[in-house]
Amino acid sequence: MPTVIVFIALIPAYFGIGQGKEVNILNILQFAICIGAILTESIADQQIDLFRKDKSHKNQYIDQGLWRYSRHPNYFGEVSFWWGIWLMQMGTAPQIWSTVIGPILVTLLFIFISIPMMEKHILATNPTYSHYQKQVSMLKPMFRKKQ
Repeated sequence: MPTVIVFIALIPAYFGIGQGKEVNILNILQFAICIGAILTESIADQQIDLFRKDKSHKNQYIDQGLWRYSRHPNYFGEVSFWWGIWLMQMGTAPQIWSTVIGPILVTLLFIFISIPMMEKHILATNPTYSHYQKQVSMLKPMFRKKQ
């Protein structure tokens, strides 16, 4: 199923490439969203990789770096990338707006399937994770909620 969703999310790239239109400032901003999303995902993945390699963190959850502001900043980067692809397509072929189904499906996949499955696993190994869940945004980076 995730492969089908990624294929659907790629449809805006198909319609956005080769339209023969000149690059403008809007296209550059849309591309910057994709680059920012890739950087966010890469930094978050690097942070969690370093955290997991430190054996003193066994059975703990990461609560530093980007993970201090989002429980899943790597997923936020992934979702943002697909929205960026769609926005780039809208900059060249806005008449095909219905391709928005791609980033919508990716977003729904993470919010209703991937993240709940991951968090269920984390809670099974570390019940104190529920405190972190109450303080930190699930996907979108935000300042912590005060308890």
